[in-house]
Amino acid sequence: MARRSVPSATIEISLPALRPRASATDAVYDTLREAILTCELPGGMPLIEAALAAQFGVSKTPVREALHRLAHSGLVDMELARGATVHTLTQDEIRDISELR
Repeated sequence: MARRSVPSATIEISLPALRPRASATDAVYDTLREAILTCELPGGMPLIEAALAAQFGVSKTPVREALHRLAHSGLVDMELARGATVHTLTQDEIRDISELR
């Protein structure tokens, strides 16, 4: 099966200090969630597991789990054989998320 070539984009996210006893998945999830909600990661941006794993210094498994959690909360769109992209938030969705915070 031929793989689609994705241009390698460097994602620059400021990484906070890990909380004591925080799992790698929680740290990746929290950082990506905050970056998405503050529009540091714009809607439609591809989230490449290998690149994120290298940046966070973890294996791809915690990144994959964090992306699935973000997809479940509606912040990331997952497509089979295409990977994950940041969900493009509508004004209503942004307002709902702000109210929940």
